Amino acid sequence: MSVIDREKRFLDSVRAELDRSVAHLDAATNAQLNQARRRAFEERAQPLWQIGLLPAGVFATACVALIVFTLAAPPFSGREMILQDVELISSLDSLDLYEDLEFYEWLEAYEQAS
Repeated sequence: MSVIDREKRFLDSVRAELDRSVAHLDAATNAQLNQARRRAFEERAQPLWQIGLLPAGVFATACVALIVFTLAAPPFSGREMILQDVELISSLDSLDLYEDLEFYEWLEAYEQAS
């Protein structure tokens, strides 16, 4: 016998016992049980926003939007550009280039003319 069959037999026996016990109850107790059952169903039928699922849904949507926009954005290369600028400014070799800038401009013009 499988686990599913055992569970089904157990549930059937519990249901049958509960039905037998309800059959011997007086009318007042049956009315109270029916009222409790109706209240339980009414509580279950509350809108989702009243039981806290709306805030959770908004939070989940915001997380998904953040992930999508982060992955879709092009990579920012500003940091690399700043590092290159700092390296260019701070290197002493480049100062020679600026001192002889007129010579390099003349050399470029001479090579283009040739």
